[in-house]
Amino acid sequence: MAFHVAGVLIYANPEKLDDVSRAIAALDGVVVHAHAENGKLVATLESDGPHQIVDNPFVATAFARVV
Repeated sequence: MAFHVAGVLIYANPEKLDDVSRAIAALDGVVVHAHAENGKLVATLESDGPHQIVDNPFVATAFARVV
């Protein structure tokens, strides 16, 4: 069985950093590793298969807002 990991860098509104960090960390398979006061967060998405990462609600929401 394979283990899949995707690293992501997230830019959040600094005023909402704590809320965003908690919301992301609450998602299944997502771990927030670090955050900075300027709104940057580093997280990983972990799963047993690549489709679980792609189908993660965090990924779907994030890509919907990418320009």
